[in-house]
Formats: sequence, structure tokens, C-alpha cells
Amino acid sequence: MPRPHITWQPLFLTEPESFARLLEEPSLDRRLRSWRGYEDMLLGEALRAGLHDDRAARTSLEELYAFGLANGLPLWSRREAVRALRAYAGRYPLPGSTWGPFLRLDPDWQVALTAASAWLESEDTQAASALLKALEEERLANRGGVFGALLRHGVIAPLRRLREGLEARELEDVAACCSRGMSSEVNAFLTDWLETLAAAENGALRDILGRCLELRAGEADPRRVAEHFLPRSAEVIPIHRRRGRPAGSRHAPATPSMPGKGPQQ
Repeated sequence: MPRPHITWQPLFLTEPESFARLLEEPSLDRRLRSWRGYEDMLLGEALRAGLHDDRAARTSLEELYAFGLANGLPLWSRREAVRALRAYAGRYPLPGSTWGPFLRLDPDWQVALTAASAWLESEDTQAASALLKALEEERLANRGGVFGALLRHGVIAPLRRLREGLEARELEDVAACCSRGMSSEVNAFLTDWLETLAAAENGALRDILGRCLELRAGEADPRRVAEHFLPRSAEVIPIHRRRGRPAGSRHAPATPSMPGKGPQQ
């Protein structure tokens, strides 16, 4: 029988005193032998590197992360670790360097979104400019997630220029970050972006962003979204004028008759 999934709880919640002692442990070897699993190891070494400005811990964290990614470290483990780190940062201030390994190494958009959002929510006034610079210099494993985090946090004007350099895969990640409940400024940015892509006749990217807006139909007019998928010369036909159904009819068309038989009911 398959083993039941056990929800992971970070050590700083379940055993706060043990966790605090491990963070103070100067020996890297002892710390690595003491963490309960990969999630606590990623979380703990990230905090050790950030809170103590421990260069050895930062190097070991990046090596452990790279090794885990190369050997199938589960996606949910990485997401849980960075979410727990964000929760910790909500209680205690962390330096911006804490988020560096997650942003540089992890290709998952949710990890990038969580790490970048946590940094933007901190008291670090340089967070937005540092993320914009990393985005422009392509020093990120997932640019779409970071772009989405900046957009969600209202850093809009600088993104108008940077959005032109996004590839299709990165635009898909941005679209995934744009859930319901965005501000009117973000909605205006997305609508303007869609119209810019349509004017440039960039069909592939236009369709990706269009799907994003379509999924958020409660905040966007789906008819306007659908029109962007059509050629400019196309006639916009009302939905009730589908082939085989007369205008104004709500009844399904009759099934075509088989050769040698009358119409089927």
C-alpha cells in the first residue's frame, strides 16, 4: 500500500528551542547531521546564512539545493521550505541575501513568486530595485515568477520596458501569478499589454496572456478577450448564430439522417 502523505511542519514551530540551538551551532557538519529532512535543511541553512552572514552556510545551501534539484528533490518540498521561510520572515526581519539561493537556483514559478514576494514585503527598501536589476540581467532561474511578484506588489512602471524581453514560457509564469483580486492598476497593465501584443501581431504571446485574462473573467470582459483571438478581418458573430442552430433557437439541431433512413429523433 502507498505510504500516506505526512504534512511537514517546520522545526521552528514544532521544536523552537532545538531549532534555535541548531541555528547557533557553528559547525556545518553538525548542523547537516541534525536537520530532520531536506525541508528543514533548506530552511535552516538559509536562516543561518542570512541571520549570521555565514558564508560557509550560504555556499553549502547552494550546493545542497543544486544537488537536490539534480537528483529529484520534490517540488512540494521546495515550495514548503520557501513558504515556511516566508512565514518566519513575517515574524523576524531577514536580510535580502536570504532569498538569493532560491531565486538564482529554483526554476519553479511558485518558489520564485514566494521568495520575491517575501523580500518585497520586508523592510528592505532596496528589494524592488535589486529584483528589477536581477530580472534585467537575467540572473534568475525563473524570471516570470519574479516579474509576477513585482507586478502583484505594484511595481508597475519599470515592468513596461522589461515585459518586451519575456519569452513565451516566462509569460505563462507571469500569467499564473496573476490570480483574482488584482488591483485596478495591475488590471490596466495587463489589458494594455494584451493590446500591445495584438497591435504587434504577436499571436502566440497574445494568446497566452489572453488566457490569463479569460481565467479572470470575473474582472475582465470575456467578449473583449475573445475578440483578441480573432483575425482583424473576422466578423464577430453572436454566440446564438452557431452553424446548425437557427438564431434565437435554444433547441439542439436534429441529428442528420443515415442513408436509407428517415430523420432520427
